[in-house]
Amino acid sequence: MQLVVSVLGYGDHPGLLARCLTGIWNASDLPEYVAQVRLFLNAPSARMLDTAQRMIPLSPVPVLLQSRRDNPGKYGRMREAIYGVSGEYAPARAHADGFVWFDDDSFIRPQETAGFFGWVATELEAHDLLGSTYHIPLGGHQADWIRQQPWYTGKPFMPHGHAWQQVEFLQGAFWAARLECLERWQYPFPELYHNGGDVMLGALAYQRDFRVRWHHKTPSQKVAINADEAGRESRAARRGLSTRPVGWE
Repeated sequence: MQLVVSVLGYGDHPGLLARCLTGIWNASDLPEYVAQVRLFLNAPSARMLDTAQRMIPLSPVPVLLQSRRDNPGKYGRMREAIYGVSGEYAPARAHADGFVWFDDDSFIRPQETAGFFGWVATELEAHDLLGSTYHIPLGGHQADWIRQQPWYTGKPFMPHGHAWQQVEFLQGAFWAARLECLERWQYPFPELYHNGGDVMLGALAYQRDFRVRWHHKTPSQKVAINADEAGRESRAARRGLSTRPVGWE
């Protein structure tokens, strides 16, 4: 299975971006499994843009760079990564059957670069989604929003104590999927902007019985997800936009 890998960078964090791209470039089987890397920068500083431009020639596979001075949010950029932009570049499916997403604060651990993308491709041959699993209570009107979606089948939300409903989802800073599953339901949905899109992908996967490789540890062993500058997983500072998740209001 061929893959398209997408990376989203933001602001003035050249060290995070360099660390993320270095891990991808160093994957021993990158040329075998990855058809293209799509690198998106939102509101990059001059240092951030310079880092991207210096690192792109080091990649053993083609890299598409898309940079915007403003910050249009995460999920609009993800839609561009998956579905392309008319007149500019083709959908990811023109190159591959699988899709891999990295936020710039996630990175392949140096000791795990050997065979990394072969591992991803093998998992996606047997599953629709791959990632590190979390549970989160739904808040605001999120449950009502889910019930209004065309992909909602009526399956009950998993109980959480006595007062909450919860969704199992893949942490959105690193995950992978078969493109046909995302395309079937046009994920990420147009309503998604910046926060909470990973939760809604989890809801979709649950309602539509996606074959999900719910790794509780393995991706975290292979990939440091939302890592701070010291490489400590789940310690990255929140950056950029702060918005309510879809359906909250």
